[in-house]
Amino acid sequence: MNDFPAGWATIILAVIALVALGAAYGQVSSARKNQREANADALWRNYLRLAFRHPKLADPGLEPHLARFDYEALTINGDPELFQQYEWFVDFVLDSCERVLELDSSEEWNETVRTQLDFHWDYLHSDHYQHSGYLLHHKRKFRELIQDVLSHPPRRRRWGTGAAQEGRSG
Repeated sequence: MNDFPAGWATIILAVIALVALGAAYGQVSSARKNQREANADALWRNYLRLAFRHPKLADPGLEPHLARFDYEALTINGDPELFQQYEWFVDFVLDSCERVLELDSSEEWNETVRTQLDFHWDYLHSDHYQHSGYLLHHKRKFRELIQDVLSHPPRRRRWGTGAAQEGRSG
């Protein structure tokens, strides 16, 4: 009869160890998730600071003159330096979007990224961008997201060729 309580004690200790291991795993997983979310937020704040400093690059539809891209001459309004700045800005946007989604692929972040890609729909949809090889700088999953966004008309009001045009809603 003496072995019966010792056997139960061993079982109880094993169960307690498993519960403690499960709790520790849960805490580590939760800490990792919180860290990923914090990293995504910090990365996005850096992007927003840049967009705030350069609103014409962040949203070329704000002013009609930025909608006049010349993809053959690689200029915006005849200015090759502005075109180059815009390309670097879009590269930063895409890199930020891709990294945010790697850290947190929630529906909210997915929609936020789609909105940002939509701001640059004309450029991303251009033959210049499509044939530049820039898409290959991104992982397959993100390239597919870009192509999905580009497969629909832009969702927001655009300046286009001087007159505002309505894109798809919602």
